[in-house]
Amino acid sequence: MFVNSLTLQCTGIAEMNFQGDLMNDKSIGKWYVNGDTLLIKYDSIKQRYNGDVRYKIVGNKLKNLPVSRAQYKKLIDSLKILGYGDTIKKLKVLKSYRNFSKASGQVMTDHRGTIKRQYLKLTKTTICK
Repeated sequence: MFVNSLTLQCTGIAEMNFQGDLMNDKSIGKWYVNGDTLLIKYDSIKQRYNGDVRYKIVGNKLKNLPVSRAQYKKLIDSLKILGYGDTIKKLKVLKSYRNFSKASGQVMTDHRGTIKRQYLKLTKTTICK
């Protein structure tokens, strides 16, 4: 079982803990809020997460932002250049942007055969002064 937990401190520090089978990793970065988007900038190359990570704030949840059409087009073009054109035609997920965006952010099926979206849920609130 794998668990992600995100801690946002009042000082602008974000800590993302990843725990899994025989692994435990802590990534530290800075966080900013821009409208309904939370932006976390990780600046170390040895951490599990690096670069910019964006989440959409929806109620008490942080959801992964969907892949844009430009990013999808870039992915398909790079797969075609690498010679995976036949794979794109065979996989239903890669056939259209709509199918790809619906499938991104989902996890594999559980023991009941259901698929759910990944998100981070609010568990504790602290008021910053």
